[in-house]
Amino acid sequence: FPVTIQAGYMGDWPLYLEGILTGDSYAFRFWSFIQNHPTSKDITVLFITNDDGRHSDGWSNGFVSHGDNCDGCRHINFMALGAGIRKGHIDTTSYSQNDIASTIARILGIQMPHGTGQVMEGIGEDVFTERLAVPLLPEVMVWLTDEVEIEYVKV
Repeated sequence: FPVTIQAGYMGDWPLYLEGILTGDSYAFRFWSFIQNHPTSKDITVLFITNDDGRHSDGWSNGFVSHGDNCDGCRHINFMALGAGIRKGHIDTTSYSQNDIASTIARILGIQMPHGTGQVMEGIGEDVFTERLAVPLLPEVMVWLTDEVEIEYVKV
């Protein structure tokens, strides 16, 4: 979210933490929406991640920036929840961002012959390693508006 990113680059730790909490609340609201809607309840998988890490404490200028090979820059946060995902499981396997795409493709039953990532087998239940029998719903779209209001739209 822009406020979190800007606060990080400005070195505003309190605003940065506030942005993280706001982002967490948006994720909770979005997940609540998914679980309270009959077309998505209990059949949806949600992945939440960030696009880059941040410098580790004591490295360069700390959380203010990123972009080198320090430990903090090489790690991102990742959370998966929903249908076929192990509840309460913490997988300590090392993955890359390419693995997220390969995992999503597996869940959707899509072949990625040129993909370079591995499927994140450790996050899923037994059914996950085969393929979730989840119908795709092309007539349903969920939008997050600028105000982060959740809308349900039939297209």
